[in-house]
Amino acid sequence: MQHNYSRLKELARAGITLLYVEANPSISDKLTPLLRYYFKHVDTAHSCQEAMELFTTTHHDIVITDVMFKNEDGYRMVEQIKAINSGQKIIVISAILDRKRIVRLINSLIDGYFVKPLNVQDLLKQLEKIVEILYEKRMLLFYLNTCETSEIACSSLPESFSKIDAKSSETFLVFDNDTVDKAIHRMHYKDEAKISAQSFFEQGLIDWDTWNDLIIYSNELEEEALLHQILTMESLNETEKLISIFANALELSGEFRDIGYALRGLCSTLHTLAKDFDTLGKSTKMIKIITDSIIDDLVNWTKEVLIHKSAVDVHYIDASLLANIAQLGLSVKSLQNDSSDDNEEEMEFF
Repeated sequence: MQHNYSRLKELARAGITLLYVEANPSISDKLTPLLRYYFKHVDTAHSCQEAMELFTTTHHDIVITDVMFKNEDGYRMVEQIKAINSGQKIIVISAILDRKRIVRLINSLIDGYFVKPLNVQDLLKQLEKIVEILYEKRMLLFYLNTCETSEIACSSLPESFSKIDAKSSETFLVFDNDTVDKAIHRMHYKDEAKISAQSFFEQGLIDWDTWNDLIIYSNELEEEALLHQILTMESLNETEKLISIFANALELSGEFRDIGYALRGLCSTLHTLAKDFDTLGKSTKMIKIITDSIIDDLVNWTKEVLIHKSAVDVHYIDASLLANIAQLGLSVKSLQNDSSDDNEEEMEFF
């Protein structure tokens, strides 16, 4: 059964950029359309000089290149790229089988070497692996950067939570107002850096299709939250699916890409909760409250930013959304630790 590379397309079109360097137009004309099917942003170059001009002026997550050029040294170009960015992902496609030169490329820490004529399936498999690594790294950096200024603070449990079960407030980690204020301050160092919804649309920073999709998905999320008053495995799976679609639409817009990344993390948490649903017990009430709060945030944000265009700052949701997502993630971690402790006690008993 042939792999359809849907994961590659999903992640690659969420902001992964690519530079394709090929001197032969007949080869470039065949591979470029395929690459643009998977990647939203693909730049092409037909010489080392053109490639270096593009690379030094525009960010590219991945470089795919030949190394044989007329009157130019492709090997040196690869080394120059690595000198500029040692972590740059590079795939070489070439008809050259010179062992010494291949060793030279490997020593430059390239991420793949393919011999012409190219097996496209092999290239796509390697690209999928690289894109997965880039996406996970981007997610990690995003959360680490957020945690640097948005420290998690323990405070007394809100009244709505205290009615859930008999557990003490120390069981839960919540974000206090000071933490949220710091997160907002980090996102907007100066008032003039804020972008109002009106200005956002006037500048044409979102295309019509993305705008329309976000409104549709927001309505579906709102309906899903109202449909299931009690948390079930089915509702968790459906919520994960809808939020994943919403995140994908956000990632297609450069302005809201970070929110999309955060929602991807939320999807991972929801997937874990659905998988371990039978172990959640009374915690389902607390999880329902948090997930409903996240959905409510997204629905209201959609209305204020995309429909009414009344928001003073299109990023006003960032801090509270991150707080709720982190709250849910920490709750899951707490539940997993409790489960682990129970298992240890059972092992000691027997």
